[in-house]
Amino acid sequence: MTKHIYLLLKIRNFIRSFFFKGNDYYCPVCQKKSGLFITSKDGLRENAVCPSCGSFERQRFFMLVFNKFSFINPDKYTMLDIAPTFCLQKVFKGNSNIEYVSFDISSPLAEIKGDITKMIFENNSFDIIICSHVLEHIENDLTALSEINRVLKSNGKAFFQIPLDKKMKSTFEDKTITNPEQRKEIYGQSDHVRIYGLDFPERLEKTGWTYEIINCSDTFDESLIRKYCLLEDEQIFVCTKQ
Repeated sequence: MTKHIYLLLKIRNFIRSFFFKGNDYYCPVCQKKSGLFITSKDGLRENAVCPSCGSFERQRFFMLVFNKFSFINPDKYTMLDIAPTFCLQKVFKGNSNIEYVSFDISSPLAEIKGDITKMIFENNSFDIIICSHVLEHIENDLTALSEINRVLKSNGKAFFQIPLDKKMKSTFEDKTITNPEQRKEIYGQSDHVRIYGLDFPERLEKTGWTYEIINCSDTFDESLIRKYCLLEDEQIFVCTKQ
């Protein structure tokens, strides 16, 4: 199943890249230039999707941040990718220095299926963990954060990305809201269970993390944000065990 999906995605991206040739924009994931990126499906974001690899703004920002960390070295290291995406999985699986494992409860791209709140991995199993836009789907996100902490090595790094509303001081969640239509109306997506506010770091501290917040607008100037087709308000929480 996974091989078929990979083949279909490769064909799709090849066709897309043919029609979007040019040099105006650059994708740090597939390292290809393009004359134009693709507008998001909802029509709200121009230049959202790389035509060559299908990366979104958050994946391109992640790749740029990931490549900046000096702990990434030529030695082989272990990586856990939770809820994998095709574009990043292709990059990491193709890197001989990475012992790559993908994990998700349902994704056809995941090599191992399971629940993020009770993972099968032993303590201190991974050097790097990627968890991008996952926690807003998890009923008990504190348990998930604790589990990720458990399976990360003490000298490793976890990269968290979440949809965060900077206008909200506190995270909003209501466990009585279970109807998908209500969730879409309130949370913005039918499979989301909360809207994170500025108190998200408290959840990290509560589950044993120290963290660094990397903001897109503080990291890149306007010209680079345009060149890479990023979102100015995108953030990454780069975490280590306390």
